[in-house]
Amino acid sequence: MKKITVLSVAAFLIIVQSCGVKHPSSIKVDPEFEPNDVRRVLVAPVISSVPKGSDPRRQSEILTRRILWENLTARDDYIFISPQQFMITLNREAGPDAFGRFKNAWLEGKGADVELVRLLKKNLEIDTILLPEVYLWFKDEADYREAGAASTTQVGMRIHFVDPLSAKVLWEATDENFMEGVRTEGDRVEVTGAGGYDRRISGVTATGRDMYSAPPFESVLVTVVEALVGAIPAHSLQ
Repeated sequence: MKKITVLSVAAFLIIVQSCGVKHPSSIKVDPEFEPNDVRRVLVAPVISSVPKGSDPRRQSEILTRRILWENLTARDDYIFISPQQFMITLNREAGPDAFGRFKNAWLEGKGADVELVRLLKKNLEIDTILLPEVYLWFKDEADYREAGAASTTQVGMRIHFVDPLSAKVLWEATDENFMEGVRTEGDRVEVTGAGGYDRRISGVTATGRDMYSAPPFESVLVTVVEALVGAIPAHSLQ
């Protein structure tokens, strides 16, 4: 009986692990993609499809650009060429509005502009272009008066390896993740100020920040970027 119980527990743990969320959530590979043929990678500026109303300061681009570059340069099996070099070359060879055209075509589902990627290939010694795209950038702020609720921050993005001759996507990884804030508690303390306004004095940190608010985007973004960069195929020994 004891043996059966142990086996049942082991089987349950295997099922739970197999049903867990994997990171990255998906990887697509073109049959022609050979990681060992790729050494020098030109990193494109981050493209965000998040509406400006949801991200007016374009933090989805600014934060992702920094964190992605930090993770890419930690790898030693590829040589990553910076987005600054991408923009310098594109502006010089195709004009200051070239990246705007490139970005719009991508967001409209037309893929990477073949003429522009060939132009980059002609002027830079590269094997592929890494194109990062953020598509999910969202905070759900819970009402602090609702006991047991939790605010949530969500981030989702993809990275693509684009062939610099055909503009075809050779490899793509997608990942999403989220993080909850502190769950709200049952007690609430409010005081009425001189102006007649109620002010909540519980659930606020010493710095005045609402402890029940959604976590910073950067905290979630780090986990997403680490999963994506970690999924880039390593070079195998030949």
